[in-house]
Order: sequence, then C-alpha cells, then structure tokens
Amino acid sequence: MLTKLPTNLLDLKSCKFFVLLVSTFSYSQTLIADYGLGQSSLSYATGNFVNVSIGASATTNTVSTCTDDIRNNDITTPNLDLINRGSFQFDVTVNITNLPTNQNSPGNPSKHPILTFDGAYRDFGVNIDDAGYLYIMYNNSTYSVASVNTFSENIDYEIKVQYIKGSTKLMVNNTIEIVATIPYPLNGAASNLNRKIYLSENPGFAFTLAACFSNLKVYNSPVAFILPNNAPTIEAVLDQQACPNADVIITTAIADAETTAANLTVVATASNQAIVTNANIVKTNSGDDFTFTITSETDATCTVSIIVSATD
Repeated sequence: MLTKLPTNLLDLKSCKFFVLLVSTFSYSQTLIADYGLGQSSLSYATGNFVNVSIGASATTNTVSTCTDDIRNNDITTPNLDLINRGSFQFDVTVNITNLPTNQNSPGNPSKHPILTFDGAYRDFGVNIDDAGYLYIMYNNSTYSVASVNTFSENIDYEIKVQYIKGSTKLMVNNTIEIVATIPYPLNGAASNLNRKIYLSENPGFAFTLAACFSNLKVYNSPVAFILPNNAPTIEAVLDQQACPNADVIITTAIADAETTAANLTVVATASNQAIVTNANIVKTNSGDDFTFTITSETDATCTVSIIVSATD
C-alpha cells in the first residue's frame, strides 16, 4: 500500500516545505482451492478439484453446509493434490450450533474436530472442547496448547490455521489465538494416500460436531501469518512561513494501528539539499507526537519540499 498526503510545511520568505507521507506493507500467499459450501458453491472455484461431498445427516443452505452430532455427517473435500504438506494454510468460517458434550476424543477430554487434514494419519487440524477452547491437532490426535479465548455457540468465527515446517499459528477473526512448535515433517507428510480435508468429523473416530461451515479456502503459503496491516497515519500540517536563518519547529501526530510509534520508521528528506540538508532536519518524538526541527542554509530563500515517510 502506498499513501501520499502532501502538506506545506515552511516558507522562508518564499521558501515552502511540503510533507509527503509514504507507507508500505505486503501479504503473499497462493490460493489453490476455494469452496463456498453453500447450495450453489459446493463445486471448486479455484484449483483442479471436484466437488466436496457431504454426509447423509448434513444439510446445505444458500450460504453454508451444516452438520449435527450424528456420525457420518462430515463435509469432505476430494484429494487436494496441489497441497504442499510442509507449508499450507486452511481458512474456514464456522458457526458452532452446540458445543460438544458427553464425548471424548482419544486421550483428551471433549475435544471435537472442526477441521481435520489427512484422514489416514490425522496429520493436522483444529478441534474444540466443551468449554469452547480451540486446539491445533497434529500427528494422530496429539494436541497443542489451548487458545487464548473461548468461543461460543451461534456466532460466526473466521478461522485461519497455518503450518510452516514445524511452526503453526491459529487466528480467529484476525486475532492470533495459538502459536506453537510441532514436529516437522508431520506423520503423513511423505504419503499421498489422503490429502482430503474433513469438516466436523475426525475420520475413524465417532466424534462429530454440530456446526455450520462456509468459505473453506486452502493455500500454499511460503510466509508466516501477517496480521491485517493498516498504513501509518500522519496528521496534516498547515503551510508554514519563517524568516531566513530561523529554525522552524513542526509537531505532528504519526500513528499506526498495529505498530507503536517507537517502532515506526520515520524519515524526513528535503527535495533541495542546497536549501535544507537532510542532516538539518532533526526528528524527535514523544509517543505519537513527532517533532521536526528544520534548519535552512544561511540566507536561503526559496521553496523546498520536505518528504516525511512512515513505514511500519
């Protein structure tokens, strides 16, 4: 993202200074499969894959497919042959109709699958327990630490879970809930027998989840999660005038939603070094308030632009 906001800073008896704000960030990943999971969206939108299949007890409406806590109601993708098992990401929106009760997954109380990857080895997935905590599942039903928050019934949650060579993160509604280190490679990483994704059911075990699912996406992703990143903002500065050989001091607020002011990279440069050198623009800050002290060359008179960039 590139943000530009020109603002006049200073006129030294005809010398004008301008502020140009520049902010950049990036996010990169490759979408290989996209299933809306509504009545008109069970077929693939991206990737060389056929339709998902749904169990006999599952129902589909215009925006989602819903399961109950009866066995054989899962939602299953075909083999997703393009998945890079060492670096992938799954996104799904889930609305849990009923938290699991009175059932246990092997060795761990009341954890039920939201998403399972690879039914043969249960390589990787996301489970929920009866208290509403989420867990990352891996290597035949081994579990990570619990999520920071608990999750309630009848609320839409956008879940994003990523595995990159032993590092895994779980994000819910753009908030990271779990960060963990798990084995690399996964148990089934060398096997091509089953590259399916199962929603609601852990294949081979009689543990299911009553929930509605939509917007299942599968990514091959070479980089770790990057939280939603807004460009830094810089408060507008009015035109300024000053006499030659007099310093001008300008204070403006520079802030970012995700990055503290102390960790922003803020740089000021002058368009005409014969009038104001970069070394003569001195920056200090107290919290979000940044102060620029601008000193022109001796007896200088003309218009100059000062470019201030803020990068998170």
